Amino acid sequence: MHAFLLRGEYLEPLEVVDAMRPVHRAWLATVADAGRLVLAGRTLSQDGSVVIVLAESLDEAVAISQQDPYVVNGLARYDVVGFEAARWGATPPVPST
Repeated sequence: MHAFLLRGEYLEPLEVVDAMRPVHRAWLATVADAGRLVLAGRTLSQDGSVVIVLAESLDEAVAISQQDPYVVNGLARYDVVGFEAARWGATPPVPST
């Protein structure tokens, strides 16, 4: 298993993206249920997101990113970057919603 950074860029205004956020979060839950999601969140600049997933290959990571409802509906796009996770930290605190 390899780690991949999915750097998302919103292609539509934030209010349009937010209207689909519940569906996007449901998709993230399916990725988590499959044991592939490490973390996900919106950037502080609110112009996109960061998602880290585990996948067998770059092709699989790209396929995961293409299933995001934001991408399917033309609201966002991802740059997918593989990296070698040299160190894992402690379990993070529960994120705020």
